[in-house]
Amino acid sequence: MEQDISEGKFIEHGEYKGNLYGTSAESVETIVNSGRVCVLSPHWQALKMLRTPRLRPYIVFIKPPPLETLIETRTAANARSTFDKDCSRAFTEEEFADIIRSSNRINFLYGYMFDEEIVNQDLATALTQLLKMAWRVQSEPLWVPAAWVQ
Repeated sequence: MEQDISEGKFIEHGEYKGNLYGTSAESVETIVNSGRVCVLSPHWQALKMLRTPRLRPYIVFIKPPPLETLIETRTAANARSTFDKDCSRAFTEEEFADIIRSSNRINFLYGYMFDEEIVNQDLATALTQLLKMAWRVQSEPLWVPAAWVQ
């Protein structure tokens, strides 16, 4: 895998908990070239690598609701944190605040790249919005930078 990374065969890659991961450029291109929608959930730092004419991404930012709503809805759903390597547990208030801070930072740094935003206040509603966007991307003409079509 390290050789494939050095040869540019991945559109994004990284290491998590000692394991290498990545998204193969060939697999994404195959899906896109077949006329289907490829849904990725990349690390936010990979956005600049993904936003290319080769991939023609439609970037949807799924952000958390306001802090109070995030705490209320995730606590009610018994959402579990996996920040600790060896156990899952309830999120702390500080972790919820970190989620909001991270979301704001991502939006500040990369918001100009987002084609749409979804507030994940309610999972069913957010999923419905995402599916409608995927259908639109697949079935309607979309704006892309002029440099991508030359």
